[in-house]
Amino acid sequence: HVQIRSKEFRSAACLVVRRFRSRVRERIAGDFRTELSRQDFGRLHQPRTRTELREHQTVLDQVPFDMADAALEWRGLRTSGRQSGMNRVLDQFKDTRGQDLVGLAMRACVEGLYDDSIWEAISSTSRDLLDDLEMAEIGLLLRCFIKAGKPDAIIEELLSRAVSARRRGSTARFSPHALVACAWAADRFEVHNDPIWAGIMRVVSRKGGSLSSVQLCRVAHHVARSPTHRQGVTRTLAGIAGILAERPVDQLDGPGVLFLSQAFADTKQASTATIFSMLVRAVDLLALHLTTDQLVGLLVGFARFGDARAAGHLAVFSTLADQLCRQQEPIPAAAVATAIHCLARGNVLHERFVSATREVLPHVLPELESRQVSLIAHAYVRLGLAEDPALLLVWNRARQVMRDYEWPALAALVQAYTKSTFSDSGFSAAAVVRLVELLESGQVPSPANTACLVYALGRGQFGQVPDRVWEDLIVLCGKQAAKMHSTEFANVCVVVGDMHGATQVDDVVRGFFDGPAAQVLLNAATLKPADLVKIATGFAAARSDQGHIVVAAVRKTLLAHMGLMSPLFVSKVASALHRLKVADADVLSTLDQLRTLRRSKQ
Repeated sequence: HVQIRSKEFRSAACLVVRRFRSRVRERIAGDFRTELSRQDFGRLHQPRTRTELREHQTVLDQVPFDMADAALEWRGLRTSGRQSGMNRVLDQFKDTRGQDLVGLAMRACVEGLYDDSIWEAISSTSRDLLDDLEMAEIGLLLRCFIKAGKPDAIIEELLSRAVSARRRGSTARFSPHALVACAWAADRFEVHNDPIWAGIMRVVSRKGGSLSSVQLCRVAHHVARSPTHRQGVTRTLAGIAGILAERPVDQLDGPGVLFLSQAFADTKQASTATIFSMLVRAVDLLALHLTTDQLVGLLVGFARFGDARAAGHLAVFSTLADQLCRQQEPIPAAAVATAIHCLARGNVLHERFVSATREVLPHVLPELESRQVSLIAHAYVRLGLAEDPALLLVWNRARQVMRDYEWPALAALVQAYTKSTFSDSGFSAAAVVRLVELLESGQVPSPANTACLVYALGRGQFGQVPDRVWEDLIVLCGKQAAKMHSTEFANVCVVVGDMHGATQVDDVVRGFFDGPAAQVLLNAATLKPADLVKIATGFAAARSDQGHIVVAAVRKTLLAHMGLMSPLFVSKVASALHRLKVADADVLSTLDQLRTLRRSKQ
């Protein structure tokens, strides 16, 4: 046997250990569970090394499952500056009350201890230790308050401390998870403090590059819902869009693309087109991995752009609808209603999804609420399926839940009913009864709902509406006329004008045109030619004495849109002015010349 000296033996043993560890690392790197461990469910695997065992032991029964990443980041920040030797000894004498507080709050969430007394104590202690808390600790505390659902006054103090520009100078450590928690808490608890939102957006602008793509998506979602500092919201979202545009699309996940679509769908800025072109590519990559809620949420986001073909989103609608049809589990009733409504908003008739909806409707109809019934009815009519047999089931369900309808759902339902081929006096009577109940209850609809309801009742095949209902609706239109869109106001004018002489509410009709309608028209800027035709026709039908105001509106429109006026527009406006007995020679002469010129060109 070869005799090995002690020093050589130690060197050989160290070499063997290093090679063994290297082999272990290679095996771990090649293990499929390593990739899965980066996802949420991957944490369920058994620990394979001592390091993973220690991580599991620090998390198990101590940290809520959805906060594990943030807790590990917090522990990593605490140990990042440590060196061997004296620093470790000094760490033993540091004040750990903040760490103990965070551990107590997380343990309370794990065990479901949401008693007010416990969280009042946590809140009081947080206030005492506020100046000593690190950003990561504040982020974890905010997550705990969100999980417990405790909107305590300490929330704004924690947020102010986390985003303050005077945080310990160079010793403050930035925590990406804490920044996400701050935006989440400010949104969740509806914080209206402008300096807090400004501070969150300032940190996002400075440190946005340190966040992962998924974290940026979540921050964008919460920042977009800020009730204050809207200019800062636009700048922050533009900055987030610029960062994401430079990163690969495959870094996004299902929740991330959903958050992005919700954040940018309602914002009108240049970065919106960039984000949604990115989402189109992301949907192609992630379609097979998206859940039902995520698929429906993306449909909602893309539907806000209107016509899918004009917006270039037709393929995305088809992909999302196909994937919904492939879902193994039954689609919930609310998801069915929302999805087909979004397809209708995008003018996409997806035959496979419509067929699947037709099969599932008899089973989910008992679960549908009034608003969801209205969405399905409106979608079927808009897609040209007014004679579909499945729509009969929808009307029957709507009649059953008529007592539950509120203003928005009732307006949409009546509009869909008047555009369909379905006719049932019992349905009309039930809708009128509910309308009377809402009017008598004192609930006030939005101007858009009022205009939609009045136009549907007046122009659609609805049936007989009592005069007292028309009187209340016309008075309501007068109160809301100034807040209506010009097209909505024009629709109301043409319907109310037709009421003159046909019902017993002539005085109310004249009062509408001589009062609020005339005032709105007087203060209105340039109108679209189509809207002006309806307004002038309504004033003429009501025999209004405010012809001079209509002439002034016609003069403004002639100056702004003379080249866009068709012969039909000119004829209708001229006829309305004659019925109003207007003697403005200049305007009438201009209209006659336009009519003659248009005919000669034809």
